[in-house]
Amino acid sequence: MMLVTYIPNFVDRSLLSVVARPLKADLGIGDTAFGLLTGVGIGEAGCTPPANSHIADYFPPLQRPTALGYYAISFETSIPQ
Repeated sequence: MMLVTYIPNFVDRSLLSVVARPLKADLGIGDTAFGLLTGVGIGEAGCTPPANSHIADYFPPLQRPTALGYYAISFETSIPQ
């Protein structure tokens, strides 16, 4: 389930870097205005803090680093090659 919520988080960050240049040109804004406009992506704000909280709730302290590591690489390892 966390993978399903992590995908938009990852795409949100990746997509902004791809479309930044043409979007800034279309809107006629610079880097600072674009940064303020985008802020923290929707996926980032709505996914990562709750996921980290759930991991902290369900795993004892000594297992949390491993659980967080698996969560962090879940998207990259699930992409079909």
